[in-house]
Amino acid sequence: MRSGDMTTDVFDVFVVDPNPCQYGAMAAALAGEGFVFQFASSGHDALRLAPFGSAAFWFINLTLPDMTGYELCELIHGRRPDAVVYFVGDRYRVEDELRCRTFGRTAYVCKPPHADWVRQGKAAVRPRGHRQSPLTPG
Repeated sequence: MRSGDMTTDVFDVFVVDPNPCQYGAMAAALAGEGFVFQFASSGHDALRLAPFGSAAFWFINLTLPDMTGYELCELIHGRRPDAVVYFVGDRYRVEDELRCRTFGRTAYVCKPPHADWVRQGKAAVRPRGHRQSPLTPG
């Protein structure tokens, strides 16, 4: 195959966390796999940035400066019921895990973030589109 003959699915990943820099290693590990990251440090910033027309992964910290992660999830699911949401705890709490289970298409994970969270959930999300692979075997 010649260069440019292959395409890669593109998936949007929205991270909403007061400390988005903690997700840098996860984003770097997924570079080249078709994941496009956007970061917001508050719920209102996320709602302004997020194109609700595209399928996306959401990583939402449970403690945001302007609302809870649960409140943001309700707003997202009100516009896009099929959105896949990962609630992120700064530390594990059984009560958080139990509450997260009541929100439908969600999962509860704790920091530090891992690239495998995104890879494992990829089958549940439609890609936004495709992009040309820069290098292909040939």
